[in-house]
Amino acid sequence: MSNLSYANRGGAICFVASKMDIANVATKVETNAAIDYSIDGIMYEATTNTGITLTGDTQEKDTECLYLVSVNAAGTFAVTKGEEQLTTDLEKEGKGLHWPDLPAASAAVGAFKIVTVAVVFVPATTALSASGVTDTYYDLATVPSATV
Repeated sequence: MSNLSYANRGGAICFVASKMDIANVATKVETNAAIDYSIDGIMYEATTNTGITLTGDTQEKDTECLYLVSVNAAGTFAVTKGEEQLTTDLEKEGKGLHWPDLPAASAAVGAFKIVTVAVVFVPATTALSASGVTDTYYDLATVPSATV
């Protein structure tokens, strides 16, 4: 499986680590670097973004989920929620989390994983630093093919 979206038309790739992290507003994520990226073979640059709003349905308690952060040609960032899995299922079945699909005409720039313990996580409402919520951040060049 190719890890380049639109590989037959030039691909979508991020060339600079976004330095994805929790934002000053604890319900948002941010990039701490200007990002050079390509969509369909055309180069773009997005400036540092200190307030990317999270989207998606509520993540249930005692689950793990990946969220993909992407940017389009206009420099607009989006967050795509993956499929959450019960932590106990991941542990006993030895399977991993799958990455969310990349939105059309966008490049992946980062991602984060949310693990909940006895609490739900409501994107754009629950603080990423809340008790019972563990957040892990990833800088991406493309959407990885391997599970986490």
